[in-house]
Amino acid sequence: MLTRRHLIAFSAASALAPNLFVRATRAQNPKGDFPNKPVRLIVPVAAGGPTDIVARMLAEKLSKMWGQQVVIENKGGAGTNIGNEYVAQSDPDGYTVLSRFCSPPHRSR
Repeated sequence: MLTRRHLIAFSAASALAPNLFVRATRAQNPKGDFPNKPVRLIVPVAAGGPTDIVARMLAEKLSKMWGQQVVIENKGGAGTNIGNEYVAQSDPDGYTVLSRFCSPPHRSR
């Protein structure tokens, strides 16, 4: 169980030593050759909406950063379950990525 004392200690450790956690996440691919083939960005909603627009802007930036093509695939339906299941059943190689963006909360008056 995570107590308040443990949470404060973890927060302080991550603030004082941020590189410790960054190095651990990069240890999976030390060569830095990712990606060496096109990356598929799965958007679990229909094309043309705000989530799709943000995903396309993100794909453009990632493509420039990585020097590799990022392909958008819209898999809408069933309340995003079709796209989520598609990504969950894909090969765990890091080349199929799920795009999830939250909309602002709706307020009722």
